[in-house]
Amino acid sequence: MTAPGPRREIGAEARESEARPRLIALAFAAALLLACLYVAAIGTEEGRRIDGTLLGAPDHRGRVFSLAEWTVDAFGLQIAAPVAAALILFSLVSRGTRTALVLITAIGGAVASARLFKEMLASTDPLGGETVRGIGSGFFPSGHSTTIMALVLAAVALARSTRSRRALAAIGALIAAAIGVAHVVVASHQPSDVVAGFLLALVWIASAAAVICPSGAKSHGCRACASPLLRWLCWRLSLERAPWLVPTGAVQRHSGVPP
Repeated sequence: MTAPGPRREIGAEARESEARPRLIALAFAAALLLACLYVAAIGTEEGRRIDGTLLGAPDHRGRVFSLAEWTVDAFGLQIAAPVAAALILFSLVSRGTRTALVLITAIGGAVASARLFKEMLASTDPLGGETVRGIGSGFFPSGHSTTIMALVLAAVALARSTRSRRALAAIGALIAAAIGVAHVVVASHQPSDVVAGFLLALVWIASAAAVICPSGAKSHGCRACASPLLRWLCWRLSLERAPWLVPTGAVQRHSGVPP
C-alpha cells in the first residue's frame, strides 16, 4: 500500500508543473480580450452606442448617485497605497524577496500601463472613436479599476490555501465590481473602461504568477541565473525563504534524498 505522503508530493508537483502554462495562457487571453474590447467599444459605432447607453445620465440628487460618489471617494488611492504596501510586506516576509519584487513589478506595471494606455490612446486615437465617446477621450482603461483588480488578484495569488483563495476571490470580486459600477454611475468612466481595467490587471498579475510559480525549473529551480554564483543565490533564496517555489524533485535532489 502506497503511503499518502509521497502521493501528495507527486500530486503537488504535477499541479505546479501545470500552473505556469495555464497562467501564461490566461494572460494572453486577457490581453486578446482587452484588444477586442477596445476595437468593439471604441472602434465601432454600434459599440460606442451600447457603451454610452449603459453609461446613462447621472442623477446627482438620487441616493444611488450619493452612494456611488461615496464609494469612489472612499476607495481611492488613499486606500490602494496602504493595501499594496501591506501585500508587498506580506509577500516579503512569507514568500521571500523574489516574490515581493515580482509583485511590486506587477502592481506597479498594471497601474503605470493603465495611465500610459489612456494617454497614448487619447493622443493617437487609432480607431477614430476616442473623441466621439460619451465622456470624451483619455478614459480607456480605467486606472482605478486596474488598481483595485490588481490588488485583489495579488491577494488571491498570495493565499496559501484553496479555501482562503476562494474567499478572497469572492470578497475581492464584490469590492471591485462595486467600485467599477460606482464609477459608471457617477459618469467618471464608461463600462468598457472598467472592464478594460480589470483585464489589464489580469494580464499583469497572471504573468507575475507565472513567474512566481515556474515549472520544470532547472539549475536548482532558477534557469534565468547564468553564473554559478547567481544560481547558488537564487537557489538559497528560493529554498530558504520560499520553498514552495522549488519543485519537490529539485529539493530531493539537492538534499540527497532519492525521489
